[in-house]
Amino acid sequence: MNSDNNNEQRSTQPPGDIDFPAGYLRSALELLEHTQREVRIYSELLEPEVYGDDAFVARLSSMVRANKRSHARVLVSARADLSGRTHRLLDLARALPSLCQCRVLLEPADRYREDYILADRTGFVSKKAKEEKSAWFAPDDRAGAADRAEHFDYLWSRASSSAELRNLSI
Repeated sequence: MNSDNNNEQRSTQPPGDIDFPAGYLRSALELLEHTQREVRIYSELLEPEVYGDDAFVARLSSMVRANKRSHARVLVSARADLSGRTHRLLDLARALPSLCQCRVLLEPADRYREDYILADRTGFVSKKAKEEKSAWFAPDDRAGAADRAEHFDYLWSRASSSAELRNLSI
């Protein structure tokens, strides 16, 4: 069986509404467990209760190291105030710069006004930026994931590397 076609069968939780941050984190961990090659993360604020969680960072680290073609890209809004504090995800990006890259988007995201984690263009978990307590889990939504991946890649091309992201204290 092709592993790319089995995301829905392997999912231990059904697609649909989830809470934030606990359900979002659980769903993100599940996505990362089944990701083979690429993770795209877009976050307005890079909330440490999700993106700085020990299990999340460990699973992302394992995923990007598991295959020489694996990698992660993290796109953060310029609104995120990351100065003067540590962040485990950014620490990982500094430790593995060829496997986990970070950029800052200086302009507002135009189409998707949500945070999301995309896994291999096959599934995603998302949270409307302004709705802090609800999110959506879609472990096997290729069309939704592909559309968001295309949008992410467009934003990535317009984003810049940030000295602030590279120089946060560890």
